[in-house]
Amino acid sequence: MDINIEEFKMMLDNMVWSYSRINAFKTCRYMWFLTYIKKFKGEQNAFAVSGSFSHSILERFAKEELFLWDLLDEFVDNYDEQVPYKFPPNKYVDLGEKNYNAGVEYFTNFEGFDDIGTIVGAEIKVDTDLEDKENNRKYKFTGFIDLLLEKDNEYIILDHKSKGKFKSKKEQAEYAHQLYIYAKYIKEKYGKFPKKLIFNMFNAGEYIHIPFNLNDYNEAINWCVSTINEIYNELDFDKNVDDFFCNYLCNHRSVCKRD
Repeated sequence: MDINIEEFKMMLDNMVWSYSRINAFKTCRYMWFLTYIKKFKGEQNAFAVSGSFSHSILERFAKEELFLWDLLDEFVDNYDEQVPYKFPPNKYVDLGEKNYNAGVEYFTNFEGFDDIGTIVGAEIKVDTDLEDKENNRKYKFTGFIDLLLEKDNEYIILDHKSKGKFKSKKEQAEYAHQLYIYAKYIKEKYGKFPKKLIFNMFNAGEYIHIPFNLNDYNEAINWCVSTINEIYNELDFDKNVDDFFCNYLCNHRSVCKRD
């Protein structure tokens, strides 16, 4: 791949990192290159847009812009307008119908977050540095905590996820990297780590509770730093060809030639 090494390194030196930006490299290096180096805007997909819509309703509830009794109507009345994309075909189930019904069931039964804790804030901006001692560099990292709660004088980070479930404990641990980096910011701001990390798997109607673990925290920091170092040393940006992802999820599926 034709890359001006000097310009590429300069772009990386000035880059503000996030979990999605780092993880995108792991998903497909060529997708990462098109998004963050070539600055291609790309296109959305039904899963992402639908998840963002439900996420926005939960955010407005947490900020007291919507009340509990508003949520189902907000979802039903605005779904078609907010989710105009077609879901991928599936010979066993209509994925669009399944996704809509999951949202209806979730907001019908949703009772708020009082059982988890008192809301401290929603969409809290995270700004922190990740230190790379080996290369004498610091990487600026940013993100947003979906929901920060407090119970018994302990903090809880909650993240909304539209996934129905994690495929494995390994995948869950990989997603938890994001929340552990957010935990670093909580430690810097409040003087202590959160006691617990929670995934709100709203399309499945369940919570996944992860007690804070210092070893997992350190592993998450190391994962971020080592992945950024991989990007610094990458020159080829090969495609990771996966038929379903390439055809239905990738933001650059209309322009990427996968052959």
